[in-house]
Amino acid sequence: MVLEPSIAERAARNIDDSGLADLGANLATMDTAVAEIDSGAPADVNNFVEIDRAFHEILAKVAGNRVLALAHEPVTSLFIPAGQIILPRLKTYRRVPDAHRFIFDCLRSQDPAGARDWMHKHMDDFRRAYEMTQMSLDDPLDIACLGLSQTTSLARNR
Repeated sequence: MVLEPSIAERAARNIDDSGLADLGANLATMDTAVAEIDSGAPADVNNFVEIDRAFHEILAKVAGNRVLALAHEPVTSLFIPAGQIILPRLKTYRRVPDAHRFIFDCLRSQDPAGARDWMHKHMDDFRRAYEMTQMSLDDPLDIACLGLSQTTSLARNR
């Protein structure tokens, strides 16, 4: 909730044509994946989450701040398993590129405040997805993957 909006804000200040092209290509790839899912093809969740991860990694690179980029790496690693759990349960594939497009539009217009706000909304949406799947941000993802809470898991182990 703090790191990702900061990265988006800095990216809006530092974006260049190359960064916009990379993000635009990423959005096109994600749009293709969503169109396939919308047409009835089985969702390739792993691929989808990797495309999502790439978007956030491009932003971290474009932000031009090594400290933010380094801090971003472990956080991104947590998105992967969480996304693999959340997306098939909630089927919210379209929400991801929609949010990315709003962020991209802010970057293109060099609107740091807008980029920060939209990334905050995107991260808040991710947090709400945790709640909707009844996962806790405090539970290890291996427990969440099984559909258990840490409290339930501990009770079963007694």
